[in-house]
Amino acid sequence: MRRFFFVAITLLLTAISAVGQGKSDIRLDTTQCWFGDVYKQGEPASYKLGFTNTGSEKLLIYKCTTQCPCIRVVYPKDPLSPGESGVIMVYYDASHQHAGDFRKHFTLSTNSQASPHKKVMVRGRVVEGSPEPAVPAAKEVKKRGFLSRLFGKGS
Repeated sequence: MRRFFFVAITLLLTAISAVGQGKSDIRLDTTQCWFGDVYKQGEPASYKLGFTNTGSEKLLIYKCTTQCPCIRVVYPKDPLSPGESGVIMVYYDASHQHAGDFRKHFTLSTNSQASPHKKVMVRGRVVEGSPEPAVPAAKEVKKRGFLSRLFGKGS
């Protein structure tokens, strides 16, 4: 009877540990997207968020919930194989936001058994106005004398 009980417990523990195998899991490169200065009249700022499937089964991101309509998240719709990496594009549109620091978040919903919901912070600063256009560096002008201009030699 004891031998039967021992075998039954061993089989039960083996079955429980086998159920834990074959999971998908997501590992994000970071859980905070820092945008820095975002201009109200500029284009929406973008951030590339890398992630990896660290599990042993395919990973699927099936939904993303944002705290604010100013955040748009574009994620792969196809499942990722184990060990495969991908990129999630995060966009922040400051056109209807107040100037100053912002702190928002979005939540990714996946088929991961270990952590099905991943919360990611979106931070930065809204700045009034639009970004200054890049001004090319002014060329240095050499002063040349009359004779060097006439004969084409530098001074």
